[in-house]
Amino acid sequence: GHKGHHRHMLPAEQVDEFILYVPTQCAHCDYVFEQQEPYELLEPHQVFELPQKPIKVTEHRRAARTCPCCGHRQASQVPKAHRQAFGPRLLSFMVVLTTIAQATRRQVQTLVRDVFGVPCALGTVQSALESTTPALTPQVDAIEAHLQRSAVVGVDETSWHRGRQETWIWTVQDEHAALYRIQDKRSKESAQRMLNDLSAQVIHCDRYSAYSYLEDERVQACRAHLLRDFKAVAKKSGRVGEVGAALVRWEKQLHQARGQVQSQELSWAQFIEQAQRIKQAQEVQILSLKEADRKGVLKWMLSEQGMRAWTFMEHEGLELTNNASERALRGPVTQRKISYGSKS
Repeated sequence: GHKGHHRHMLPAEQVDEFILYVPTQCAHCDYVFEQQEPYELLEPHQVFELPQKPIKVTEHRRAARTCPCCGHRQASQVPKAHRQAFGPRLLSFMVVLTTIAQATRRQVQTLVRDVFGVPCALGTVQSALESTTPALTPQVDAIEAHLQRSAVVGVDETSWHRGRQETWIWTVQDEHAALYRIQDKRSKESAQRMLNDLSAQVIHCDRYSAYSYLEDERVQACRAHLLRDFKAVAKKSGRVGEVGAALVRWEKQLHQARGQVQSQELSWAQFIEQAQRIKQAQEVQILSLKEADRKGVLKWMLSEQGMRAWTFMEHEGLELTNNASERALRGPVTQRKISYGSKS
């Protein structure tokens, strides 16, 4: 079976309450222990629980005084930092619910109102979330700066709705961070706005034409997309379908070998040897077709851009797919399905 994983104990300084259970009687001979007799501490058991009242409510009371000299009535003001109904931790929690947990605005309202007991209208939820934008700006800038220095990034895009307007949400990500931008178009110019400031040696992407301007040696085309394309070719009749089926078999062998590198069954050098044989075999299969039958992905594989499928051979440890970028877009896709995008 799998190696067991156990919950880690929190250090004592992070524990709120300690309850000690000391034996009072011996279960073997019924000896009654004296209170002052020594004992040893055993492995603790920690229980995590929500507090009975999870929300702290602070009432800021204003007062007024009438000046005895001029009769002016002077009222005090609540400090600007405390004029919003929700404090920073509650606001942060609401943001986490709508992003990481992909909760709808109504679900956030229900949780805050019915579970926490905080009076909350639907419009209040939206206003509260919008108010966090200035606080997030430094973090967004930090993520952008991090990605500009990253050696390997992935890019992807998916449709998005902003009210009645059809737009696109783009992401650039690496193993540590992801940056999102809503753009009006799915175009080369949009791709350039996402990628031109990056110093990445390799960019993972699909074969969409918006990425054609990139230098071929910097691009690793997603081989998961290629596998789907080969499967589509395999459904065709005649010799073209036979070639497609062969390409699928070779492609699956390539992905299996890459997985063996991950599990340390193959070294990177052994994997590259297999990749070179697969590359040659795929090219031979495609070249066996008449030129008129080499269409779509088959024609692309033999073109200059087709070298993008094999960039991983020059960069040890590089992934074959752009799956990480697709996973980064999974949250926005879920939001789009349940909330229809922004300003819906």
